[in-house]
Amino acid sequence: MLAVARGFEDSISRVRAVANPMMTEFMDLRDKALELGATTRYTAGEVARGMEELARKGLTAKQTLDSIMPTLQLAQANMVSVADAAQISSSTMRAFGMQTEDLIHINDVLSSTCAHSASTLGLMSEAMKTAGPVAKTANVSLSETAALIGSLANVGMTGSDAGTGIKQIILALSSAATTKKGAKVLEHYNIQLDEARIKAED
Repeated sequence: MLAVARGFEDSISRVRAVANPMMTEFMDLRDKALELGATTRYTAGEVARGMEELARKGLTAKQTLDSIMPTLQLAQANMVSVADAAQISSSTMRAFGMQTEDLIHINDVLSSTCAHSASTLGLMSEAMKTAGPVAKTANVSLSETAALIGSLANVGMTGSDAGTGIKQIILALSSAATTKKGAKVLEHYNIQLDEARIKAED
């Protein structure tokens, strides 16, 4: 029991060091970690490690507090650690320029894709690292990108290979947009791509 308590104190201290919150904000984070540790399947230490990961991704103390419950839900749905779920959801959020209030939607998209395809959350994360920034620049939504990743997983292309494949498709389409014929096809499907901006993400 003492070891568990020490582990929690170490973890929550790291949250304080990374997030640099005001004292009232730190106490809110500490109280929330203890509350979730008592009311969910996760320990307070695991919750604190998730908070630390969110803070390392640049979330403020308030954003971390708001994001931790959706993070636990993502972890439970996909049988991963809270820290891993925090890393994956916050990285995806940043890649697509989304906000903390979008995390429930982000987690729903990730979990649903994994549940209905051959992809896992870890493989999805690897694919998103490569495909996400380029997809955002090309105005391809998170849901559309996740669906592509799921479809590629179903035919055996997963992880970074899937992400690279999607990026190459988007880059090829952006190059096609510079020709009259290509531009006409893209216009027909209401696809608008800026080759210069997309290549800047490459």
